[in-house]
Amino acid sequence: MEHAPLAHQIPYMIARYLGYRSQSIVAVEWANYQPDPRFGMCFRMNHRKNDEEGHWLPAAPALQAFLASLTVRTAKGPVAVRRNGKPWESEKQFQKRSSNFLTACFGNFRTPISVIRGQRFQ
Repeated sequence: MEHAPLAHQIPYMIARYLGYRSQSIVAVEWANYQPDPRFGMCFRMNHRKNDEEGHWLPAAPALQAFLASLTVRTAKGPVAVRRNGKPWESEKQFQKRSSNFLTACFGNFRTPISVIRGQRFQ
């Protein structure tokens, strides 16, 4: 994770500690990151996928520390931004860039499971 560019670290941390998918990651804004009496900070937001209102998730201490360490941030606007500071245009744009980054780091993961198990089906 520490070797990933910051533009990927932020979404990966949100995904890891909140379980958000890319659609929610690119939509979460600093206004959604709010004080919570029990956990210190939490995320409150509405989710487009399930039309859920008032969705609440506590922010883990590691996520809180990571977000506090960010030096480039705005009072409003998205938490996850590209390296130029602009928001991701869509979840598909983030998914593509993330896929390219992971492929460059670890190679192509698209080996069919039958080949991995030593079986080749035609």
